[in-house]
Amino acid sequence: MSSSWQQVVISDVAELVRGVTYAKENSRDTPAKGFSPVLRATNIQDSRLVLESDLVYVPSDNVSPTQRLRAGDIVMATSSGSKHLVGKSALMRTDWVGSFGAFCAALRAKPNIDPRYLSAFLQSPAYWKQVTKKALGVNINNLRRGDIETLALPLPELNEQREIVAEIEKQFSRLDEAVANLQRVKANLKRYADSVYAEVFGNDPERTLGDLIEEGPQNGLYLPKEMYGEGVPILRIDDYQTAWIRPLSELRRVNATPDQTSTWALCENDLVINRVNSMTHLGKCALIPAALTGIVFESNMMRMRLKANVSPKFVEHYLASRLGKRRLTQNAKWAVNQASINQKDVRATPLFLPDLVTQREIVAEIDRRLSIAKGVEVEVNANLKRARALRQATLQRAFRHDQA
Repeated sequence: MSSSWQQVVISDVAELVRGVTYAKENSRDTPAKGFSPVLRATNIQDSRLVLESDLVYVPSDNVSPTQRLRAGDIVMATSSGSKHLVGKSALMRTDWVGSFGAFCAALRAKPNIDPRYLSAFLQSPAYWKQVTKKALGVNINNLRRGDIETLALPLPELNEQREIVAEIEKQFSRLDEAVANLQRVKANLKRYADSVYAEVFGNDPERTLGDLIEEGPQNGLYLPKEMYGEGVPILRIDDYQTAWIRPLSELRRVNATPDQTSTWALCENDLVINRVNSMTHLGKCALIPAALTGIVFESNMMRMRLKANVSPKFVEHYLASRLGKRRLTQNAKWAVNQASINQKDVRATPLFLPDLVTQREIVAEIDRRLSIAKGVEVEVNANLKRARALRQATLQRAFRHDQA
């Protein structure tokens, strides 16, 4: 560290302001006269503040003048049910009329520090190393005032702080442009996959899924939480996505009886469909590979076995397509924060079905095209990961303690 740099703690350079407390029954989700918008931990995303959505509105009388956010304030998540949010922060770069909730805090910079410098430090490996150490042996879902105020940081003179910030922002601007280009490529890959499916499955439906089912649909096995831990592997809704299924060694286990195992055992080429979830994930399906034969499946999904003249892979591709999923979930029922489909909905799902030879030809062509797209996606994801690492490397260089 340069001889002109000091080693200070957060309380030397910033005032910590606690967030607004309010009764949930007095808050609302939409703007209204006499109410102020309040940020929550979920409004801190990718080192920026989301000011346009997911706000809660509380009576303005609940917000003190000190708690009203100002340009240059840094909002930090100090408590959350999601461990990955605690400690995240973002700089308020513009004037905004609003505040922040009790599960957050604001750091208000003193005259001896540039808020942008402090904000950059709060994204750095040096900061996260300290946060991780403070969390050991305590509740990692909570950062106390003392935890934050005693965080150490290197402090150069103001002019040097500004030079460091300028260099960081120059490097980040280049990285942001590269990331934006990569994200556009990912979006184009998604559109490409949709177009591949649309080309194949856009024909008028002439059958229903029920015509193709040999056994099922059958809802999965329900067992209470205390039955999990040992026993037979069980497939849950978090264990699969489109074109991906968790390997056997990573599945949880459940103490099912032999009768239960026999009744709910999966076989190769069974199709499982998510029957209860948010609308985004409702209806996702997976084709069971040979390696998972004999495992059981959970109650929030259903299983079906198809007739011999049907390619299970063809049906899986169809249900993964935008058109197939829309038809599968068109009669979904809504409950609190969830939607569901039933066995009747599944059986009534319409689809176009050519002969078995043509089905297999279509599957081969889809797999060929999507394999090319997948290869590009893997490369894009590797470059996105590299960009994140470069951001951290830039911050690590800026705040290392051995600067000459």
